[in-house]
Amino acid sequence: MEPEHKRIAEMICEDYKDIIFVIPGSASKHQTWKGGYVSHIEESMNLAVILYHQLRVRRPLDFSLSAALFCLFLHDFDKVQRYRIVDGKLQSKGAYDTDYVNTTRTIIKESYGYTLTPEEFNALKYAHGEGDDFQPGGKRVMLPLATLVHCCDTISARIWHNYGTLHDSWEA
Repeated sequence: MEPEHKRIAEMICEDYKDIIFVIPGSASKHQTWKGGYVSHIEESMNLAVILYHQLRVRRPLDFSLSAALFCLFLHDFDKVQRYRIVDGKLQSKGAYDTDYVNTTRTIIKESYGYTLTPEEFNALKYAHGEGDDFQPGGKRVMLPLATLVHCCDTISARIWHNYGTLHDSWEA
């Protein structure tokens, strides 16, 4: 990652270390083990490195690898805000809210002094797909950076949902 992206990621890991390394990737669908959140983020970022380089060899990309890695690091940040482990059980402070991306943008700006670029904001907003913003025959909503982020997230969560427990290997 570029220095500014890396600085923010490291600060988030430090500021949220009591939760970020403990919560699962999801309550039931992917990387459900203790620490699965980090497993999912790490695997998604590893996939981005592979896909970014393979795509870039074939055609130019209008975003940096650092932007992709940074957005993947942040794409599920709402879980860090919502989930807690209480008496050994996962609890959520509330249901998933589609406004999470605005909350994330505010936290990143107010706590870390960084303003997301329009492309980064779009990538976080559409990391899980276009949802209700999908327009058949209409304008393209998801920009290229968002598309790569979405693909990496989906591969990790839906193809390799039970993998990633070992952080030094892609075999388990």
